[in-house]
Amino acid sequence: MTRQATDSILINKVKFPLHNTPLSRYLAACAPRLEFGPASSFNWRAYVAHWAIQDGGLYLNEVSGALENGELMSVKHLFPFAVGPVPAIWCNETLTVPSKERAGGKLQRGGYEFEYQTEMLISIESGRVTKILERSIPLVELA
Repeated sequence: MTRQATDSILINKVKFPLHNTPLSRYLAACAPRLEFGPASSFNWRAYVAHWAIQDGGLYLNEVSGALENGELMSVKHLFPFAVGPVPAIWCNETLTVPSKERAGGKLQRGGYEFEYQTEMLISIESGRVTKILERSIPLVELA
């Protein structure tokens, strides 16, 4: 399986990979649906979203990718009247954020392969952070 491109999330001015796709739920509910350009084997979604935790909430900062017509995608395609980061009020899930690199060993889950020792679990309800936990990731050897 090809390693997938991850969304990113900025927490306290530090950029981390994000192993969730919070924008996918919003896109599924959009009418009319945006048609993305051709997906690649490393990015089945054909876009990457860039997020931030700030002021106690989850915000969408930017989206990169291409639309079917070849135009570069941006937040303005989804939220034409937005000025600045967009509060992710549609988001109700627990975000998984790998947070400390591991020396050796890999774990694969949901198309993401990574080498991390801990991960943050950030609970989001209606776009607001309700809980942040940190846990150790057991070492799993891939065949």
